[in-house]
Amino acid sequence: ANTWTLLPEVTTPSQARKHGNAYASVTTKLGIDNEGLRAWESRMLVNLARQDHDAGMEELHERKFGYRTTPSGELVTSSEYGTRLHAALEEWVNAEMRGHGWKETEWDEAIASIIYEIELVDCYTHTEVQIGSHELRTVGTIDLVFEKDEDTYLADYKTRACNGKPSSKIYDKDRNQLAIEAYMWWKNDWLQFPSDKMPKIMTVVYCTDSGKVHTKVWSDEQLERGITAFCACSIAYDVLNGLDDGSKLRTAYGI
Repeated sequence: ANTWTLLPEVTTPSQARKHGNAYASVTTKLGIDNEGLRAWESRMLVNLARQDHDAGMEELHERKFGYRTTPSGELVTSSEYGTRLHAALEEWVNAEMRGHGWKETEWDEAIASIIYEIELVDCYTHTEVQIGSHELRTVGTIDLVFEKDEDTYLADYKTRACNGKPSSKIYDKDRNQLAIEAYMWWKNDWLQFPSDKMPKIMTVVYCTDSGKVHTKVWSDEQLERGITAFCACSIAYDVLNGLDDGSKLRTAYGI
């Protein structure tokens, strides 16, 4: 069976070319379609570097989305906040799947809010699933997989500051990420996952300002658009970074 391994030593397209068998993540490839975000990130990094001359680039990237206060009152970076809540959710679901008791944590209220909004499920089946495709030259991670009403659902958690309105912070890029992961799930029979039909996809947004949660189940039509959007970004990413000779792009446009 194929397995997917994180390569911490490969962080740039140049290193991927030298490695010869390294693929960019789904979110990295989708990032090529977000010029506005890249410009904002550049400005933030410059401003942060001016404020703290001793901070390294990795630390600056951690700070760029600001800080959040955990339920216990600890001030952490936004990315660290999201990482901790993700980990707590994963542990809670894993405990449910094993039938073990859950040890209380500071994230219990947040977890309860998220699980309530997801609503009753038939069963949880997987957490943190790495899934990839040699055809698409990419790898993604699915936060949660569950069964409900005879359908398989892939869910992705997002923690965002949204002034108490989490429904306002769901974007097409969230759809695109889940859509291509659903496609890879459906195609990869070797993973022994249910693949008789395409999974449903759900984005779950937790508002770090208010604790409110909003879920969105994307329609089948939206899922199809998401697959198309990812493929366009993927081809462009590979061509622009010298990871593909452009044959896929020429075929797509009949050139």
